[in-house]
Amino acid sequence: MSHRRRTLVVALAALAGAFLSAPHSALAQPSLPIELNKLEQRENNACRAYMVFQNKLGEAISSLRLDLILFRTDGIIETRLALDAGRMPDQKTVVKLFDIPGLSCADIGQMLLNSVLQCETATGARDDCISLVETSSRADAALRK
Repeated sequence: MSHRRRTLVVALAALAGAFLSAPHSALAQPSLPIELNKLEQRENNACRAYMVFQNKLGEAISSLRLDLILFRTDGIIETRLALDAGRMPDQKTVVKLFDIPGLSCADIGQMLLNSVLQCETATGARDDCISLVETSSRADAALRK
């Protein structure tokens, strides 16, 4: 093998090694997983929802507001909520709680993420957040988009 070819092979091997050893976050596609983790009945005739957010956008979120539609177990729309999820550091998992007054948790069959009302980072407003959201649920009610 010629010296030039050997140098090229060594350079390509070093580049491949650097790529394979890069941090996972550097290789991962931006995403914003949101999980409905738990619904908890409160004494004051309200249902408390525990939501888990994972900011994998590659930058901190300065403001995140969601438009949620809640469906009863029979599939009929019960209510619409604007959820202010607030700030989230980059590559951070956070739990946000919100109460749904006048509704029993057992009556919630599904939550629909209808839209992202606001998604802002230090670089400004993002209009791609809804496409980056990945929904899941561990509760009896589903979370979909």
